[in-house]
Amino acid sequence: MDIYEELEELYKNGASIDKIYEYLIECVEAQLRFRSGWVVKDAVGVMRRYLDGAATRSEVANLDWYLEAKAFELDHFIEYIAQDLSNETVQDLKAVQECLNIDRKQALNYLRDLAFFIDEVACFVAYAENGLPRRCYSQFMDVELFRRSFAKDA
Repeated sequence: MDIYEELEELYKNGASIDKIYEYLIECVEAQLRFRSGWVVKDAVGVMRRYLDGAATRSEVANLDWYLEAKAFELDHFIEYIAQDLSNETVQDLKAVQECLNIDRKQALNYLRDLAFFIDEVACFVAYAENGLPRRCYSQFMDVELFRRSFAKDA
């Protein structure tokens, strides 16, 4: 199953945008064990409140500054392999390495890609008309969550 193609098909064919939001937010939540700190957890809360009608589109859009900063921070560390990562990033790095059984550089790449995926999900929730998060982040799109979310639509 090419989950990205399936999601793209649903998006193009007018599936409930709220169901697509819900699915992508659940994909982010499934990865929260690898992202400590307040930024991502607060972002998920704002996206959920938006789905419930309790937050505005601009509140979701404003998350981009914080989420993108976290992604670029990781991108910087990968490029320069800095030794002085923040405590929160070190915790995240160790969790990824242990859970996925990968080396430090692979774990940093994973965290960076995850950070950009989370940012793109927030951007999609704020501006769905700009399209889905890019295919390169489909590794974070959970097949079982997809099946549960779209059992009647797929």
